[in-house]
Order: sequence, then C-alpha cells, then structure tokens
Amino acid sequence: MIVRQNGRVIVLGVVAGAAAALLTSHLLRSLLFGVAPNDLVTHAVTGTVLLAAPLTACWWPARRAAGLAPSDCLRAR
Repeated sequence: MIVRQNGRVIVLGVVAGAAAALLTSHLLRSLLFGVAPNDLVTHAVTGTVLLAAPLTACWWPARRAAGLAPSDCLRAR
C-alpha cells in the first residue's frame, strides 16, 4: 500500500520531469558535451534511475514493516 501510494507520486514526478527535460533540452545545448539534446537513451536511463531510487527507498522500510506481527508492535509500545 505504501509503495503504491508513493509510486504514484514518483511516477508523476518522473513523467513531469521527463516532459520538462524534453521541452527545455534545447536551452541547455551549450552545456551538453557528447550528448544530443534529445538523446532518448540518456533520457530513458536517467528516468529509470530516478524511478528506481525512490521506489527502493519506499519498498525497503515497507518490506521490513510487513514482516512484523501487529501484536508485537502494539505490545512494545
């Protein structure tokens, strides 16, 4: 549930960022060395990394919390 909720926000952010990157890449043409402004491979790899990092950050604690028994958590309080 936590990964799904955060995943929606993450995917929305990556899609909005990809759209902004494609629209503004011509403005950064002078700063790009060895990469075309609309290089789809670079955009795809960057988007994948920017999608995987926060999803892993959400998934790891949720996975650990799912392994706990609710009664143990309430008893420890």
